[in-house]
Amino acid sequence: MLKDQQKELIREWVYISEFYRSKKNENCSNYNNYMSFISLWIAFNSLCYNRYYIKANTRLPNIVTNKIEDHIKKESKLNTTEATLEKVD
Repeated sequence: MLKDQQKELIREWVYISEFYRSKKNENCSNYNNYMSFISLWIAFNSLCYNRYYIKANTRLPNIVTNKIEDHIKKESKLNTTEATLEKVD
């Protein structure tokens, strides 16, 4: 559920989008179209963030990290093109 402050912020972004859309006949129409789109995009992302935050932030297994850790446990070193990681006991 959206809090009042969140609702107000989303309304403001939609208002900003409508403001730029109303200025289509001016010389900077590409800029106005872009600003209108970005404003709506921010409002949309705010709604999605609020609704799906918990589902989107579940912990996922990091297969690469697990393979690296296994390799370090066996070899105690991992050579890369940029650095060498050494096992610390």
